[in-house]
Amino acid sequence: MGELANILSYGPRAWVAGNYSAPADSILAVVAAIIYFLSPFDLIPDAIPVFGLIDDAGLIACVARANVTAISNFRKWEILFSGDFPFARH
Repeated sequence: MGELANILSYGPRAWVAGNYSAPADSILAVVAAIIYFLSPFDLIPDAIPVFGLIDDAGLIACVARANVTAISNFRKWEILFSGDFPFARH
């Protein structure tokens, strides 16, 4: 889940900075999910222990599942252009 959180936060920032080109609907879905996650107004209030986070996690899972190809493409781009490519020659 940690890597997914990094991708969902860094992906839109790379897109806004003009470093990465992603489908606009994918970026919109990710940004909407982040806003929903951070918003105090939820389907199930976050004040309710455990159940309050279930709707947030479910929405993020749905967005991730709907954008598997875009997330995979972004991860490949990130590996190739960040210097973390496993076979890079230094």
